[in-house]
Formats: sequence, structure tokens, C-alpha cells
Amino acid sequence: MARDFLKIQYKLKKDPDFGYIYLDPPPSEDFLKCFYKNRYYRYLQKKGNTQEAKLISEDKETKNRELKWLQKTCYADRLDILNKHLSSNHKKILDVGCGSGEFLEFMKNSGWKTFGIEPSKEVFEKAKEKGVTVYNLTLEEFFAQRKEKDKFHAIVLTNILEHILKPIETIMMAKELLSPGGIICIQVPNDFNQLQLLALKKVTKKEWWVAIPDHINYFDFQSLE
Repeated sequence: MARDFLKIQYKLKKDPDFGYIYLDPPPSEDFLKCFYKNRYYRYLQKKGNTQEAKLISEDKETKNRELKWLQKTCYADRLDILNKHLSSNHKKILDVGCGSGEFLEFMKNSGWKTFGIEPSKEVFEKAKEKGVTVYNLTLEEFFAQRKEKDKFHAIVLTNILEHILKPIETIMMAKELLSPGGIICIQVPNDFNQLQLLALKKVTKKEWWVAIPDHINYFDFQSLE
């Protein structure tokens, strides 16, 4: 399936309103839904040295080393920011694309009420084993069946916007799910940045950070803001 998309001739275009770069033509909605529900994590494992692959690795040393690093850096930083800006009774968090649930487990152990959305059946089951509330849905499916009371003080979109067809609509859905005064945390790769573009002039490769079929959109600091 991923190989089929690689055969398509695509162009890189810039969004006229926000300035991020995107693939044209993008993968179809049906392709992406099937890919992320059924194939994504197997695809990552074949690619090898990715954070997601390490967290579901059968090699316990590899998995524990990656998890400890995340807990001391990314997870701790995120927790510090949320605790700084939210009151002690505002501790309900939704992690969109929560993977195998390590960040949610970290937040649960830090006193938060944790909820996750994960379309991949395989890693959804791994997240459930950690005792956190996880829905085997896409954000669109979760949003469509939500109840009015389903609001969150913090919503995390870690490495999500680069994978989806409609990043602006995704942010707006997250905003609708946010409690007044809540925080949306967004993380994306910093692509087409000055270092990459300077390096590109020194090598004969194409843009090696363009990751097909999973990365559709490419942000830098300005376009993300």
C-alpha cells in the first residue's frame, strides 16, 4: 500500500494562507484511514529507528532507554508547562494519537485524569494495558460521537498535524473539545528549515526529510505559529 503511493508523481506546494508545505496530490482519505488503523506501526517497525518503534520494541532495553529519556525530557517539559498555566483542579487531558500510551501513563502517575485517541488497533490494545482510558477512533470519529460534557483542560497533538489532510480543521476540532482557558500542545517536525536547506545545497539528494506516505504537511516555526 505504501509502495503504491510512492509511485505517484507528487509536487510540493505552499499553503497560501499559512505558509506550510504540503504534498499535491495528497493520499486519499480512504488510504490514510486504512493505513493508520491497520498498517502504520508495522510500517514504522520496518523503517527501524523511530521513537514509536522503540516504544513497542520487543527489546526491553531499547524500550526502557527510550522511555526514560522521554520521561526526563519531553514528558517532564510538557507537564511543567501545563502545571504552570493550569490550576490544580484543571487536570483532564486528551492525547490525540496517543500510540501505546506512555505519555498518558506518565500524566496519570502525575495526578491527571487521562484520555487518549488512537486509531491503530495494535497499539490501542497496548495503551489499554497501562490502565488509561483510550478510544480506538480517529479524532473525527471521536468528535462526531462526543457528548457536550466531553471537554478537556489540555489537548496534546504530538506529531499529528504533519500526517493529516486537514490540519486547520483538526486544530478547530481540538479547540471545540477544550475547556475555557485550556491549552492545546502541538509538536511537529521543523522541516524545510534553514539548516536543512543549507545542507541540501551541499549534497545531491532530494529533500530527504520528505517522508511519504505518512508526512503530508511540513511546518517550520513561522507556518506553525
